Amino acid sequence: SVTFNGEPVDLSPTEFRLLQVLIENKNRVLSKSLLLDEVWGITFESESTVVDTYISYLRKKLHKDGFEGIKTVRGVGFQLQAVKSSMLMVVSTPWAADSADRRDGIEALSPALSKRNREAMA
Repeated sequence: SVTFNGEPVDLSPTEFRLLQVLIENKNRVLSKSLLLDEVWGITFESESTVVDTYISYLRKKLHKDGFEGIKTVRGVGFQLQAVKSSMLMVVSTPWAADSADRRDGIEALSPALSKRNREAMA
């Protein structure tokens, strides 16, 4: 689950994975080809608009209360900018395959991740 300012945000598994990759690479610009590989397993050049579509889905769900942290860097890719401490996002998932990697990326975004959520992800 994902919460934003204490409110739950429903994400599909693909939206969650995309958000996870963005969180793990916070403040770095990620190319569409890297995101296609990391999220969808597409390792060849593609003109697919699936990344743009899912970024749009995430923005609709997360860009609120003054947060507009998923930025487009024209001609390069996308970037998740740091979240203000007043807008903590807590992320956990029951389908995490590599929970230690996910937990590290999540805590980098939200150091206030509760002990209970960390334990649930382990």
